[in-house]
Parts: sequence; structure tokens; C-alpha cells
Amino acid sequence: RCVQETDIIKDFSQKKSAPLYTFAEDYCLGPANILLTSGNRVFANEYSVVGNFGSFFQAYGAIDLLKKYQIDAEFVTQGKNKVRYNPYQPLKKEDEEWMRNILNEREFAVKQEC
Repeated sequence: RCVQETDIIKDFSQKKSAPLYTFAEDYCLGPANILLTSGNRVFANEYSVVGNFGSFFQAYGAIDLLKKYQIDAEFVTQGKNKVRYNPYQPLKKEDEEWMRNILNEREFAVKQEC
């Protein structure tokens, strides 16, 4: 979505033959970097925090909590690998690798757009 907005802003700037100036004041993190780098001139003061294009996925382990209160989590699915990163089960190595691959693909795609 951010890339689409950047394209709209750039097109408008070109149609009006006006330079596009962007600036970072305070924080410029995540997708805001895409908007920031769309300018013909980019400004940030020495105290601006400009972040990277990293991605993360957060999961929580509720296994001990469920055991303590004797709660069973049940899933009904058809086919293999329908439940990934199940917070009610121990994290599987293949699920971690699967999510890491997705995050790497997203980060690569974002970097290619810039």
C-alpha cells in the first residue's frame, strides 16, 4: 500500500513539475522509509530515528498456562500444515523456518521497490 501511495505522490510531483521534498522528524520506521526515500531531496535532522526494512513475527507460548489451568486447545483441519505457529503447542523448527522465509521474501520485496 505504501508503494502505491508513493507512486501517486511521485506522479503528482512530475505532472506539476515540482520537486518532491521529504523529511523525517522524530521517527521514520518501517514503511515510512519508502515514503521518505521517494523524495528528490530527503531531509532528516541529527536526532531523527530512521529505521530499517526489517520484519518480524511474534508468537507467544501459552503451553504452561494451558497446562496449569487444564485447558485443551483443539483444531479441526483438512490437509497437512493447516496450523502454523500454534501458540498452544511447542514451536516447531519447520514452522520457524517457514515464517523466516516469508519474512525474508517480504523484506526483499520492499527493498526492491525502493
